[in-house]
Amino acid sequence: MTVRGRTNAVVVLEPLAADDSETCVRVLAETLPAQALAQVQFVRVDNPSQKFWEQLRVICPNLQVLALDPVHLAMTYEFASSRKRTPGSSMLRRILQKFTAVESAHTAEQWGRVFTGSDGRVLSREEEMLRNHIENRSMRLRDAEHILAQINSEIPFFVRVDFIRAIAALCAVYSHEVIRVAPGPNRQVYKLLHSATAVNRAEWYFNNTRLQHMLEARRLPLLPTGTTSNESLRREINVWFRETFKLHQTSLRLKLQVLKLAKNLSHNSALYRPTTRQMKHAELLARASARPLWSYVEWQNWCRELAHDKMPDKADLPLYRERKRQQAVVKKAACKKPAASPQTRKKVHRTPHTLKRKDTLRRAGARGHMRP
Repeated sequence: MTVRGRTNAVVVLEPLAADDSETCVRVLAETLPAQALAQVQFVRVDNPSQKFWEQLRVICPNLQVLALDPVHLAMTYEFASSRKRTPGSSMLRRILQKFTAVESAHTAEQWGRVFTGSDGRVLSREEEMLRNHIENRSMRLRDAEHILAQINSEIPFFVRVDFIRAIAALCAVYSHEVIRVAPGPNRQVYKLLHSATAVNRAEWYFNNTRLQHMLEARRLPLLPTGTTSNESLRREINVWFRETFKLHQTSLRLKLQVLKLAKNLSHNSALYRPTTRQMKHAELLARASARPLWSYVEWQNWCRELAHDKMPDKADLPLYRERKRQQAVVKKAACKKPAASPQTRKKVHRTPHTLKRKDTLRRAGARGHMRP
């Protein structure tokens, strides 16, 4: 589970056995203090729901908006093309970019109340017809090309029907792409786009526009687009663990804590002590972590204490006892296997050279026990 803050800092980086709403809320409550949870006002996730909204409101009392990541749909679209960008996916990204566009002349009230999962407006007759065009890829090609040519990513959608119309035009112009099957959800792309224009999904998308217009203009430059920063962080984690096949849970948690510390060191250095030119994350981390943790005098005092006093005991690390417990559980489970039992006799493959000899004549086979 990865959580980034408003300035793109890594706030939570924890391993999860499941990604359901109960588990996510529990980890947030255990990881972040109450003061931090009280500051949460806007959240973007991959799969919002009314249940997730209600559970987040319990631990985040000041939560105002829960929105659906506007970029995840384009990423799923590209699954059907081996994760490569196509003309259709590029156009879809332009359409979805309108959900993060800001029109300074309007406020969040222009788009109505914040959607919470239960108060969505029903589809109009025109919207239902456009959704049928998505399902059948039946919009007239000339009209579809004209609609896509008028797409301006800098201006947000003001009404839901414009979003559905743009998706219908996309399915008509790039019909040869949307009939492909996306390996992740194992559905054809046009069916995914059809689901994205449903009442609930579309309103979760429009929460992004409401969110963008609730924030102050000075806070927008550092705000990432959707959950793209989380996806890039997960890719870094995959690269970091590429050659790791198995490890204890505590070791995994410790490695993630080290990665979180490294990301925040470079992030804080870039945010509060900006450099004269852009630098890579690795270079910035190397410079930030090269500073000594203690002075020469402090080191001498520590060595002097060790010379006169007894050696200090081993540090009681937070994950040490949990690591020992997990090792005992793994060892106990391994001993339950039949192969680990000391009573188990090793099975010997029978060949002419391993058969027991019945007499004293030397020939092929193993020597047997002689009778008295």
